[in-house]
This record gives sequence, C-alpha cells and structure tokens, in this order.
Amino acid sequence: MTLGKTSITVLLTLPQFQPLTFNSRHEEVDVAMRTSLTLKMNEVQRYTDEEESNIANVKRKIEFVNKARFKPMNSPAICVQMESAKLEAEKSGIVKAATTVDASLTECAAYLYLKMSRSGILFGASEVSHKFLERNVTLVNDHCQVYHFVIHAGGVFHSREFLVQMIWKRLGPREIAIAYTNIVSNNNFVLNKGGNFVKGEFNAFASLKMLEEENGIPQTR
Repeated sequence: MTLGKTSITVLLTLPQFQPLTFNSRHEEVDVAMRTSLTLKMNEVQRYTDEEESNIANVKRKIEFVNKARFKPMNSPAICVQMESAKLEAEKSGIVKAATTVDASLTECAAYLYLKMSRSGILFGASEVSHKFLERNVTLVNDHCQVYHFVIHAGGVFHSREFLVQMIWKRLGPREIAIAYTNIVSNNNFVLNKGGNFVKGEFNAFASLKMLEEENGIPQTR
C-alpha cells in the first residue's frame, strides 16, 4: 500500500452520534457492506473523465518523486515497512508504507475503501472524540465517495477541514487502486462553518496487488 502526501489516521466522530447506549449490530452491518462491495469490485465499472483524471493525477504526484529521495522511517509495526521523502520547495512530504496481509485482493480493497464504517464511528466516539469536530461521507456511486472531516488542531491553531474524493478502480485482474484526491468544493457539504476552519490538503494513493497464496491462504501486498 502506498500512501501519499499526508498520513492521517481516519478515526473520526460525529458529536451527535451516540449509539453506545443500546445493543447495536454495527459490526454485522459493516461486514455486509464489505461483502457487497467485494462483489461489485468484480463487476464492470464506468468512470467519468473527472474520476479518471483524479486517479491519474494523484498517482503521478506520488510516482514523480525520485526513489533515491526516500529514507527509511521507524514503523509502529514490525510487519510494515515505511519510508518518507521531503518535497523540494514545499513544506510537506510523501510517506510510503507497505505490508502483506492474509486476505484476498477484494477483501483488502473493500476494507480500506470503507474505512469510515459504523464500527469506525463508534471507535471515534469512544476513543478520540476530542480530536475531531465533524465527519461526513456521501456515496456518489459504487466506486466513488466524498469524505468531509474537520480535525481539531489544538492550542491557538485553527481547526483543519478536509474534503477528499475517494475512488477505487481495478487496474487488472491482480491489482486494485484507491485514489484519495483533495477537492475544493462539493454541493453536499457547507464548508468553513462559522469561518473558523483552515482548508487542509490530503492526497493519497493505495496500490493493492494480489500475490501467490501461501498454504491456501490469499496474500495481498
């Protein structure tokens, strides 16, 4: 998996969302959604010119950086290899992370694409609610969704607001890509409510590739 410009753990919450007070079936719903998506990932999808362009642009931003510029990083997990590169003339950089998991290609892609699940909302509500002010998602079609979230920056800093288009696409029988593209506006969201947010930027590209099975267990890189 290759991550682009900014690495952010997307575990966000809605302040008014309080499902912890009753016995829910959120994990069951999440599994059903992921299962449905894995089936759709084997179906023919039609992409607009804008979607194709956004996928190509974010991929190009990542691949443009010379491989020699990347330096190893300390990884929080022994099974994940990480490296980073600073972009010239920019106050930002690119982070790459790679690992191999015991799951099929579509299972991995569906889990990553549906990161904002009901269980994810529950975790955010109980564990990191003080960090996030807003979180919303709009499904555009079977392969595209728009993700809106606001992060509390802390101290005297203004909160950072992000608007990201997420698209998955098959690049062949053994590879699926997920592009996360920073967008300026979307009719479904009112941005900068109250004038207190600063627009943040988030671009990422995930490349998931099917490997040979090990002892009958699917492998995805």
